[in-house]
Amino acid sequence: MLRGASARRGQRLGLLRCKHLRVGRPFLPPPLGPVDPCPPASPPPSQPHSAEPASQCPMQPRSTRQGSSRARRPRASPRRSAQQGSATRSPRRAVQPSSATESRTVPQRAEDMATTSSSDSEEELIPLKELLACSGRSSPAEHSEVAYPQPDPLANSLDALLLEKREQCVANAVQASLMQVGVDSPQESSDEDTQLLEEQRAFLSRFNVKLLAFPTTHPGEPIFHACPLPPPTLDTCGLQPRSILEQNFLCASPAAQLAFVRDGYLNLLYQTTSACPLPILRWLFLLTSTWPDRTNAFRTLWEMWMRSDDEPWCPTLQDIGQAFAYMGADLEALRCRRLLPPELCPMDTRLDPTCSLEQGNLGAVNTLALVTQLGDICKLLTVCVVSCPCRYPDRARRELVTLLCFLSLDRELRCQPLPDLWHLLHCLLEGIVAWKEQLPALCLSLCQLSQHHHSLLAVARLLPDITTRERELRRRLSLCVMAQLLGKAPCTVLSLRAQEELPALEQLLAQSWPDNLQLPTHPDAVDLEQKTCYLTRSLLYLADIVVGTERPRDKQRGHLQRLCTQLEQYFGSGLREDMGQFYRSQLKNLATVLYVKWHELLE
Repeated sequence: MLRGASARRGQRLGLLRCKHLRVGRPFLPPPLGPVDPCPPASPPPSQPHSAEPASQCPMQPRSTRQGSSRARRPRASPRRSAQQGSATRSPRRAVQPSSATESRTVPQRAEDMATTSSSDSEEELIPLKELLACSGRSSPAEHSEVAYPQPDPLANSLDALLLEKREQCVANAVQASLMQVGVDSPQESSDEDTQLLEEQRAFLSRFNVKLLAFPTTHPGEPIFHACPLPPPTLDTCGLQPRSILEQNFLCASPAAQLAFVRDGYLNLLYQTTSACPLPILRWLFLLTSTWPDRTNAFRTLWEMWMRSDDEPWCPTLQDIGQAFAYMGADLEALRCRRLLPPELCPMDTRLDPTCSLEQGNLGAVNTLALVTQLGDICKLLTVCVVSCPCRYPDRARRELVTLLCFLSLDRELRCQPLPDLWHLLHCLLEGIVAWKEQLPALCLSLCQLSQHHHSLLAVARLLPDITTRERELRRRLSLCVMAQLLGKAPCTVLSLRAQEELPALEQLLAQSWPDNLQLPTHPDAVDLEQKTCYLTRSLLYLADIVVGTERPRDKQRGHLQRLCTQLEQYFGSGLREDMGQFYRSQLKNLATVLYVKWHELLE
């Protein structure tokens, strides 16, 4: 059997050799694509032309064998190859046998058959990968219709931002031009418009609603003006120079002395020699109060004060009064009411009376300079009060507290934070030795700082509430202010004990209802009612300061419950809200907040 199989294999190989078929691996085909058609092959000279037209057979590209996947390609018919045109692969003519050529010899016919079989075997197998590529290959028309990705309209780019900016500029220019045209264009038919407004004025006034509300800040007092005194001059009488540099400073002009301080030479002078004389320290303190401080006097004085080995220098009440006078403070109101001694309220004839009329016109820059200078003076006074408490007795402390509270009521300072002044008040109050004797006099002085109830409320809120005596001062001052606003003598509540404060507040709160207040008659009833509610609002805030944040004792709980009942009775259902009269809603909301707060203290 083995010999028979070997004989059959040898016969097959001999037949393939006769047919001129390739047995090895085929060579690589040309690249795919349109191929120029080949010219038709001319018949051999020894063969006559056939009567039938030569059929066209498309020439397929040769392909390599890739892997074991092969597929048979069907032979193209003459009709199909003629329809493909130039878009397909280039055809070639195949000469078919006819009746005239049947007389050819057998060797010639065998040679033709071998040639045909060789071409068939070359075009017989096609790789599977090529078939899949040909099936998915699109036409040239399809390649021209490739969909490009559209840009995202929400995507941000520099071009989009630039375009948006240009459009915005154009829109702003158009709007500005329209407004300019509206302003520059003359008003047409102004007589008719005026006549129309006059006709409809009475009708519009009946339905005009104006929002009436309480002011957010107190009116303040005109204290600091825009015409402060010029810088002080140094009095060199009695000063003996101890060095050449000190002699040059003492003999220099006032402008040169200011430059001496500004450049830091004065600090360097007394840093290497003995202590600075007291007249120079006092001159530096007054120079610190001039605003804006362009001489850097506060820094020089602060460093000299910190370097002093002996007992440091502290400004007196007269020095403090002169310093505030150089700042432009008008203390005439305190002098007329005799709330401060003359040394603390000096009268300087160099001040022009016309300048004092320009109140509250400091501007933003001058206001900032004023706040800075006031803070510097309060810092230095705080250090002096803490380090040398014996220099400031109880009466001087009480007068300084009154002066500082009055300065805080300035119209330009009412919206400015004053932490240094607040700290100085705390140090002054804590240093009073005879507290019970100074408390009534201090409350009476603070009650007379202003005639407006909102300004007096601002004074009560300014006082610190850290220690027990400070909270006592706030409660007693609030009772005095309430009694003064309700037409009673403030001294009636000054002698009360701590257990009698809530009963006194209960009587005062019953008179704080807007219907119980008696104000001077006013032609406008709405304006009179608004002023009445405005006063009631300040009284409620003062009552809240009296109650405080501490839980009442057992004996005081009944008084606090009755206070809550009064709030609900007078300001709950007894006060009606109205459209346009927003101050009623504000007053009712305040009463509700206080009612909830006081009830929480009872729990």
